[in-house]
Amino acid sequence: QVFPGLIAMRKICNHPDLFTGGTKILKGTKDEDIEEGEQFGYWKRSGKMIVVESLLKIWHRQGHRVLLFTQSRQMLQILEAFVLNIGYTYLKMDGTTTVASRQPLITKFNEDTSIFVFLLTTRVGGLGVNLTGANRVVIYDPDWNPSTDTQARERAWRIGQKKQVTVYRLLTAGTIEEKIYHR
Repeated sequence: QVFPGLIAMRKICNHPDLFTGGTKILKGTKDEDIEEGEQFGYWKRSGKMIVVESLLKIWHRQGHRVLLFTQSRQMLQILEAFVLNIGYTYLKMDGTTTVASRQPLITKFNEDTSIFVFLLTTRVGGLGVNLTGANRVVIYDPDWNPSTDTQARERAWRIGQKKQVTVYRLLTAGTIEEKIYHR
């Protein structure tokens, strides 16, 4: 039962609600009656989310544009709720995005400088995707296969990129993520 344990530890590193299911809300409670801190995926319960909030605030003020990659659609949904709540303009692409609608999303992000963040799952935002509209790349959680992360971060390092690209890989120190990174 080692593999399920590793998966659970990785979920905890990303956001504890992915493991615990979040705070317990009584059935029938209306969304508007739920306090912000009780909502599933509340950003202040996750060390990584606190870092992301700080980085996005700085980068938004400085006029940077961001690619934010994560491994899972569930974590992507938490990140989407967060950027929506803060009020950042964003696009999202994951495995449920139809192949026909992917290129229009990519084109829109590259051409529309008012869009601040592009949220992507690492695998869908990998091979063959050209996202030169961004100059900040965040790898929210490392993949077991380092080449997957490499492909994702290279989406912004393409011919036609006019800005210097900086990549941030978020790791929770002293956890399974650090072990994966150093292997």
